Amino acid sequence: MDGFLLIDKPAGITSHDVVDRIRSRFQIRRVGHGGTLDPAATGLLVLFIGKATRQASIFLESDKTYLAVLRLGETTDTQDTQGRLLKKQEIPSLTRDKIETVFSRFRGEIEQEVPAYSAVRIQGKRSYALARAGLPVPRSVRRVIVYDLAVLNVRLPEIEFEVTCSKGTYIRALCAAFGEAFGCGGHLASLRRTRIGSLSIDQAVSLDEVAPHHVIPITQVDRRVQDVKAIRIPERARFLSPSTSSGRTRAKESEGRRLAQADSQGPTSGPEDPAPEGNFP
Repeated sequence: MDGFLLIDKPAGITSHDVVDRIRSRFQIRRVGHGGTLDPAATGLLVLFIGKATRQASIFLESDKTYLAVLRLGETTDTQDTQGRLLKKQEIPSLTRDKIETVFSRFRGEIEQEVPAYSAVRIQGKRSYALARAGLPVPRSVRRVIVYDLAVLNVRLPEIEFEVTCSKGTYIRALCAAFGEAFGCGGHLASLRRTRIGSLSIDQAVSLDEVAPHHVIPITQVDRRVQDVKAIRIPERARFLSPSTSSGRTRAKESEGRRLAQADSQGPTSGPEDPAPEGNFP
């Protein structure tokens, strides 16, 4: 069996748990996934079966779209709901215009500090293992691209937003940065991935319903990969001015890049930790 599956991952299990369930249900060992969703997150997870695992790195480098909820007034050590509450602060009076103004600062190419509770390796050890042990975690900064960022609903203390971003973007770090910008702290309350490259959550099936006939044949994998390559993350991007009606910024791509990377699994809600997991050739 060679091909790929589009799974709507439920909350409460790891991406690797999904891989294990498919291995068991389909009685096949060679299964991997193309981009981690951590336990609390839901949404689109692409699984590769058999020879299709060779295409995984293409999907790992693709831009991704998320629906997220920011909760203001509370700062946690993991930048999401899974961590320890560090501080509670009063939320200032915020108008929709003020919120839009703050969000506009985070469109385009930005720097993010990699969360201490992430699966990146530091001298052979996971960053989250160091953090849990109370050991110092060296500060690491990466550059990412936020192509599109839109405020959807405001019901303080929560703000629902949609973001399309490059590989390696930590949505919880983005939420923590929003909280700092508003002067009251904040963390990621919920996260759902709705798109990877040209693949949409609308095409996915639930883990309970998935069956062998849902496997997309490898002949179609190659075609889908070409679709993903067509919208590959650029090395350099020119950003259009945000639309006054939608408040969104679109990235116009200029040149692509390839990144060979295995999938990953982190202990908290950070979807792009570059640590190996799964079973790739």
